[in-house]
Amino acid sequence: MTSAAGEPRGDALDDIVTMVCAVERSLGDEQVRQVVIRTVRGPITRGRVAQELRRNPAVLTTGASPSVWSVGLLLAALRKAGAGEVSAPHCCGCKKELRTLFSKRGGFWLCGPCSRPREVCLSCGRTRVVSKRDRHGRPLCQKCPDDGIDESALVDLIIKLEPTLSTATVTTILTEVAVRGVLRRRMARIITQRPGLLTGEGADAPEPLVLQFAERLIAAGATTVTMPQCPGCGQQRPLTQSLNGTRACQPCYKQANAQPCSRCGEHRALTWRDDAGLLVCVSCLRRDPIVRERCSGCGKRREVKSRGEDGQPVCGTCRPGQYGSCSLCGQHKEVNLSQITGLAWCKACRQRWARCSRCRTVAVVRAGTLDKPICARCLNPDPDFWKSCGRCGTGWQTNSSACQRCQLDLHLEDLLTPAGTPFPAELVSLRTALVGVERPDQALAWVRKPRVRAVLTRLRDSVAPMEHRALDEMPPGATLAHIRSVLVATGTLPFRDERLFALERWARELTSARSDMIERRIVHGYAHWRMLRRLRQRIKPDEAIAQQQYLNIRKHLAAAVAFLDWLAERNRTMATCDQHDVDAYALHPGVQRRETAGFLRWAVAHRHASGVVLAAPAPRGPSGPFDEEYRWAVARRLLHDASLAPADRMAGLLVLLYAQRVARIIRLRADQVSDTAGTVLLHLGPSPILLPAPLDEMMRELLATRRGRSVLGAPGASPWLFPGSRPGHPIGDCGMRKRLRKIGVRPQVGRNTALFALAAEVPAAILARKVGLSIDVTVYWQRLSAGDWMTYAADVGSRPGPILSIERTG
Repeated sequence: MTSAAGEPRGDALDDIVTMVCAVERSLGDEQVRQVVIRTVRGPITRGRVAQELRRNPAVLTTGASPSVWSVGLLLAALRKAGAGEVSAPHCCGCKKELRTLFSKRGGFWLCGPCSRPREVCLSCGRTRVVSKRDRHGRPLCQKCPDDGIDESALVDLIIKLEPTLSTATVTTILTEVAVRGVLRRRMARIITQRPGLLTGEGADAPEPLVLQFAERLIAAGATTVTMPQCPGCGQQRPLTQSLNGTRACQPCYKQANAQPCSRCGEHRALTWRDDAGLLVCVSCLRRDPIVRERCSGCGKRREVKSRGEDGQPVCGTCRPGQYGSCSLCGQHKEVNLSQITGLAWCKACRQRWARCSRCRTVAVVRAGTLDKPICARCLNPDPDFWKSCGRCGTGWQTNSSACQRCQLDLHLEDLLTPAGTPFPAELVSLRTALVGVERPDQALAWVRKPRVRAVLTRLRDSVAPMEHRALDEMPPGATLAHIRSVLVATGTLPFRDERLFALERWARELTSARSDMIERRIVHGYAHWRMLRRLRQRIKPDEAIAQQQYLNIRKHLAAAVAFLDWLAERNRTMATCDQHDVDAYALHPGVQRRETAGFLRWAVAHRHASGVVLAAPAPRGPSGPFDEEYRWAVARRLLHDASLAPADRMAGLLVLLYAQRVARIIRLRADQVSDTAGTVLLHLGPSPILLPAPLDEMMRELLATRRGRSVLGAPGASPWLFPGSRPGHPIGDCGMRKRLRKIGVRPQVGRNTALFALAAEVPAAILARKVGLSIDVTVYWQRLSAGDWMTYAADVGSRPGPILSIERTG
């Protein structure tokens, strides 16, 4: 490990001992080490001392400031331990040696007399130590009287404001807050001049003791006295910092003084400089090797999490923890006692979100079990028991810091707002949708991912941030595709069929790659006026093409380009090729005969070639075997096994009972299901299908609980019956096939078996209208199954159930 200057860096404690022992030889190494351990405590402080000694090693022999306060304490401790060559710290005012450091100003060490300010006394005119000041803040020495305002005037003022408080109570509070008489007189002078400091104007108090005094009065029962609000955020918080001449809370102070960290780049309060003089935030400082120490347990240099009884450092792995059974998940692991319930719970359960078993809202789990979680409101409905978010005022949390929803909102505002400009109006819908998600913790974790931050930052800084071309210029990837889906789902970007756009771009690349202008015209015509034109005619407006359609178009275009490349290698063209060339090409292994045959038919029809033909292979027919027993066994399990997910059960039954393809199932929309008067109808074709029990209840449950794995996914919010991981998109073909195979459904074999059985029982015209197939396909399956439906009408009249019954008929 090396420092910013390129020097090797070891343990900060070892560095300090080494540098001190290089100067001081009268003390042993172990004696110096014990002095350093007792005087310089904490890894961060030791890191600062080691850094200062490397930067200014002469302080060990001169004892002159400016320097770090802890270095002066170390020098004084070494001299007290008997060091003779190490210099004692010297006062920067009178230059005398210091046994104890009283004060420092700007890094300069001062003795007691020099640390007390000396000014010209207003009364006697002599330069003396300031003992007190009058009401106008002018200095007075100890021998000269003040203006007569003492603590009795303050006590009388408080009694007038709060008649319920006694004089003894107010006097006791004043004495406990301001121990010294000079402080009590100063408070009396400040408050008597501005009584409003106790009734809401405390942010302008020149002394923090005024706020402590007001807080103690309120705790004693005062009603007129009120705590002030922070002028920055407007929240009633402890005003512990001074900002622009007023008192401010800690978050506002950090936000006002935030700067970009030299390492992580985050805007944070920076309180430390590394060896190169660059500002570093606290988070990066904790990860810096300079503040790490060698663990007394494992011997590795790690961040110190605790210390033993002898002061030896202990890392997080070696730190002894309290192990027990978690009251929520029941697992035996390291636990802590909950401040709310007093029961043990693990770290994972402290951050767990779930749907409350009582109010059915999604919130942080505070009690209960994994099967029956309980939120904070249901655990203790008393609002006084909880604290509120300091930003939005929402209660039901254990501290007053910003809730996760407010943290997400602040993070998005900082991420999506260009420097020096207001929040873009085009991104308001995105911000509102993300902040309003059901699980803000998941959205916050997603937004904080480096790849997501990089894409959103580039989108923010783009010339056209609200257009698809701003994303098209970025490197493609899964993160970019998901963010595009989020932007489209929130209305930030208009809808665009990404698969169709990718096909069009790929077709343009194939066309431009042809050097011959005739071949370029052939590829352009076949791609755009044959394949893509037919594809656009088959899809509905604002509907994306299926993955199988996308792969089919690519396969046809690739076959056409492969045939043209084969001709070019033999100095042949489409105009000069004959049947001998086509037959020779068909003999090569791996040739897509069906796709190449379609391209040749188009080329002959459009006079790019003549007299050539390639025989396409005949359809292989349905794949078997048609195992009816296995089909009904799996269907019965899906109908009655409540342990399976409703989406998996319904998808499997659509394959086994209604002969639906996976590509068709994943594109089913919620509006294709109608539930009126207790009857559930499913629209697979022109005529709806009546879903009998228990399929109707299963479909209702699926409609109410369907949700994808997206951050924006909420139960019942997606328009798709089977939503996927990207917002606004259904589940993919591969994902649905994997889920079906896990529950024992073989999609292709199961569909063929179901279609074979239905074609044998139902006429082709009725079957086509019900399950959404073409009449040619149903007639083909009718002939394949050798179905005889001459007595179909009489058979239907004798049946008690619907046309397509889920019960096996024999």
